Amino acid sequence: MVALWAMYLNIPDKPLFDEMEGGIIEQYQQCLLPLRVFLPTMGIVGYASDVTGKNRKALFFQLAQYILAPVIIEDSTDYEVLIGNFTQQSSLEEFCRLHNVEITHTFPNGIYLMRNLR
Repeated sequence: MVALWAMYLNIPDKPLFDEMEGGIIEQYQQCLLPLRVFLPTMGIVGYASDVTGKNRKALFFQLAQYILAPVIIEDSTDYEVLIGNFTQQSSLEEFCRLHNVEITHTFPNGIYLMRNLR
């Protein structure tokens, strides 16, 4: 229920999927599916990204929530387990340093599973 409410609050005026180039959704899905093995079966995990553009960032976040349900994903670093979507290695390194986070697993195309050390 909380996941549905969070998604509802972030629904744009027009579908974000219309802005995606063909194949990107499927590619992102294939990158995220291996995370399931390492995520809790239920509960909440955090999410962090350096993807630019409000709509594009929101789209990738919503796709992650959809693909990895029933796990609830919050756009927050306040959780022990975090999913990262980083396009730049330097952004990832800076994020980890600033938020005291370590990478536990690396997946293709800039997807990371991380652990909050706080």
